Parts: sequence; C-alpha cells; structure tokens
Amino acid sequence: GTRAAAMLKQVNKKIKRERVQKLRKLGERKKKLFYASQAGKIRKCLIERINMENGYWQGLTENYINVQGTFKKDKGAENEFVNVRLGQQKGAFVLGECLE
Repeated sequence: GTRAAAMLKQVNKKIKRERVQKLRKLGERKKKLFYASQAGKIRKCLIERINMENGYWQGLTENYINVQGTFKKDKGAENEFVNVRLGQQKGAFVLGECLE
C-alpha cells in the first residue's frame, strides 16, 4: 500500500533478498562487536522474567542488551532493576552477574 510499491522500476526480488541477507549479516556482526565491547562493564538491568526451575533470570540493560544470569543471593524479582556485570555473549543473550 505504499507509493514505492506502485513505482514502475522495481528492484528484482532476487537482488532484494541478497541485499536483505547482507544487511542481516552486517547487523549481526555489529551486534556481536557491540556486545563484546560491553564485556566487563556494569549496567543497570531490568529483570523481565525469572525461571524458577533453573534460577536463571532474563532482563534488558539500559542500553538494550538482552542479559541472562543468576542471582548471587536469594534475592531479586521480576520488574526490579539490578546492577549487572556483563560477560560474554551466549546465543541471543549476554551472560550477566548480578552484583546485588
């Protein structure tokens, strides 16, 4: 429904797919570099959910890094802000050490 969709000279679908693939690879590479640059830094993190079975929590830092970790103590709750030392990337998450 956009004006661009009605334009006559459209980019070939194969070329579009190739460009999208290149952009996704570039985005993933830049994300990995950014995550690596944050290793060892302490960030404020909002705990979004806690898995009671394994004790892991998941959250999001103030600079939008998805973090997963465990608490040092039997402390912490969903929707709580905690200070976290960021570690290495593991899959879709960066490992985090809760400092509180």
